[in-house]
Amino acid sequence: MPYQIKIEPQGKILTTNGKETIKAALEREGFLFPDNCGGAGICSNCRVEFISEPPKMKRVESNLFGKDSTYRMACQHIMKQNCIIALPITTETTNVKRVSGLHISSKSKGYGIAIDLGTTTVALYLVNLKSGKILDQTSFINPQAVIGGDVMSRLKRAMEDGGLDQLNYLINAEIGKSIVSILKGNTLKPESIREVSIAGNSVMTHLFLKQDAAGLEQKPFISSLQEKGWLAFDPAEILLPSSCKGKFFPVLHGFIGGDTIAAISAVDLDTRKGTNLLVDLGTNGEIVLSVDGTFYATSAAAGPAFDGMSMFSGMPAVSGAIEGISKKSNICIINDGDAKGICGSGYISLIAYMFRNGIIDETGLINTTKKGKDYWLPIANKENIRITQEDIRKFQLAKGAIAAGIEILCAEAKIKYDLIDKFYITGSFGNHIKIESAITTGLIPNLPINKIEFVDNGAGRGAILSLANIKYQKRVKQFQTKLTVVNLGEHPAFQDTFVNHMLFPQQ
Repeated sequence: MPYQIKIEPQGKILTTNGKETIKAALEREGFLFPDNCGGAGICSNCRVEFISEPPKMKRVESNLFGKDSTYRMACQHIMKQNCIIALPITTETTNVKRVSGLHISSKSKGYGIAIDLGTTTVALYLVNLKSGKILDQTSFINPQAVIGGDVMSRLKRAMEDGGLDQLNYLINAEIGKSIVSILKGNTLKPESIREVSIAGNSVMTHLFLKQDAAGLEQKPFISSLQEKGWLAFDPAEILLPSSCKGKFFPVLHGFIGGDTIAAISAVDLDTRKGTNLLVDLGTNGEIVLSVDGTFYATSAAAGPAFDGMSMFSGMPAVSGAIEGISKKSNICIINDGDAKGICGSGYISLIAYMFRNGIIDETGLINTTKKGKDYWLPIANKENIRITQEDIRKFQLAKGAIAAGIEILCAEAKIKYDLIDKFYITGSFGNHIKIESAITTGLIPNLPINKIEFVDNGAGRGAILSLANIKYQKRVKQFQTKLTVVNLGEHPAFQDTFVNHMLFPQQ
């Protein structure tokens, strides 16, 4: 017997057969849950709010949401009655990973497409090769999120029967669809595209190219594609003519993938003198230290906390997201209006505020002496927007991994923080993060503000710069000879350093 699920406030109605989970029914209709655990029932990121009578709560849901909550995990319930639900903002919108103020210098004829193939968000850039201008840019949620929000979930599926084919089809088909749309919107034909350049992390590279990823799922995390230079592919896979040149950024080592190389080249880290540091704050936080052109690199398993979407009230950095809070307790909302949730930069700012004002202590524990609640409301009486104790712990794990990685790389290069000439930060939240908040929480070292610079989507910038530029492509190919990779998981100092950096620094 079919049942109806009504989705508010859109009023959309979808039908389910009473045998599939709510999550499966929603994903079938195109509603995705980024950073989910693939239906294991352990992450809570597929939560939906019941407007009608909710199904009986399971113990894990009671622990996560509270016994009186109307939230339920969509992967844990099969509806056998009509219902009305509201979806979290992350299933409805995605942040466009915009790149601004960038021109390329290829002077070639025709057009190029650059792609930032992210685990959570995929961004496309249409470029006029002759003028060097970015004509259009768009983003979409990586459809592989239906398998799982993290790369390990996808690696596990890739090693199962039919898994690699499924993951490859999901991403290639969606990229092809997006290319058709962006070309149509600019009245261009596929034949006008001369070159397409893609930068992705090691796992996304393997899945797109349909390459066996065995070796990446366990220590010492070896990629079969590393040290092979630029990787060619047939653009027909993404609905472009085979006459178009298709290339993927190289994989340097294990989880030091093409997105890291693209970001390195985007800020000219390989040609800058002195000591420079690049940190990509993503699910797998890549850290690269350059000392007069010699690279020390590592990958820190930061988790999804920095994009905000794994948190209780998390959402992308779009209209309605809380992006920060002032010292005078004034909430900053993107494009003003009513607050709908909190984006990655908002969490960093709010958690710094909580620490400065004694709402949490140095261990991250929320002070419950006054209200007895293990969560904090940035806006009084707005119960649906909250920072929970679990949110704080996720952030501590993420910032502990990044800060430990920075300290260990500096130790390997035998330098101190004050010798860093420039500190570049890139990531999914663009330029909204407050430097003071990042320092207050201990996420980044306490450096002079004039040494810190934000880069809007380093991977996307690097992919754009590589279009029809032979000199640039040769530069990228030489990175391998200058690189020393540090495996944090096997480093003797990592565990103690990581635990120390989970704490919030004394003021």
